[in-house]
Amino acid sequence: MRPQAFLGLFFLLWPVSAAFSQTNHSLLWEITGNDLKHPSYLFGTIHLICPGEFTPGDSLMHALHNSKHLLLELDLTDPGLAAGLMNSMLMKENKKLTDLLPESQYQKVAGFFRVSIHFDLGMLAGFKPFLLSSLLYNYILQCPMESVEGRLAELAKSAGLSITGLETADEQAAVFDRIPYHTQAELELQPFNGGIY
Repeated sequence: MRPQAFLGLFFLLWPVSAAFSQTNHSLLWEITGNDLKHPSYLFGTIHLICPGEFTPGDSLMHALHNSKHLLLELDLTDPGLAAGLMNSMLMKENKKLTDLLPESQYQKVAGFFRVSIHFDLGMLAGFKPFLLSSLLYNYILQCPMESVEGRLAELAKSAGLSITGLETADEQAAVFDRIPYHTQAELELQPFNGGIY
């Protein structure tokens, strides 16, 4: 019989690894016991990596092929996901980044984006400040980005697994909506004030 589920959770697993009985240092864990009829699998990783850094090993492929479902943070196969994410990115009440930062600080951030990553920050003027960090991934990684979730979804689809999301775009957006936009802007500005960029 095929195990119940393959659960792909995208966070670093190391802080919780002591809670499991597996003894080796692995990102793939088999969950059994407590009268479970079938094992499930938990795979911990990060969202984005450089191409070629994610090579599914035999144990991961075995887990996928012996599962029925893949649960991701978001269901990447949902046709409405892109529209939902786009709507969740905008600040409410037509707020703009220029409303949240003094002009000199805004110009410093905008100048970095323009010179270092060749992006006009004005194009995202109405987006929530926390989303600015996603534009920095290519700059930080110094490579094109590859989505680990996307690769897992492709592998799961090829193996005939159903794919489900643990959260919706609206649920994720609600987290950011609880943080005042001024606070988000200040947090995004810290690396610039500290001279990291």
